[in-house]
Amino acid sequence: MDLRLLFVRYRLCQSRLEPPVKPGQEPRRIFRWEASLGEKKIASVGLTGKPTENGFQWWIHTLEVRPELRGRGIGSKLTRKVLAFAKKQGCKTLYLTVDPHTAPDAVQIYSRLGFSDTGVRDKIQRLIQMKKDL
Repeated sequence: MDLRLLFVRYRLCQSRLEPPVKPGQEPRRIFRWEASLGEKKIASVGLTGKPTENGFQWWIHTLEVRPELRGRGIGSKLTRKVLAFAKKQGCKTLYLTVDPHTAPDAVQIYSRLGFSDTGVRDKIQRLIQMKKDL
């Protein structure tokens, strides 16, 4: 085990509201987390709450881990931080999409975190939609 990983800091680094798309609609809620080792950012992930008629639909997006640090659990730990935060926000179901061609291990990683394949496919971008009930 790389002992430096014991000193990785995980933190919410951005929180903002975007103007509503439709008049009278709630603003989108956008959050971003980072993992850093010293002053160096080593991973990040986003969470967006999109307003719907029944509240918000929550999506994880753009999980990135520096290539030389992949496979060490940093992305999974960062994702678990997002899951806990989303649950506190009242999220019942969390969604994400993965591209199995550019991130072949992503489906397996998210499955281990409790996400399941919804069967929905984006035929143009070849994305797989996954969800997790919280």
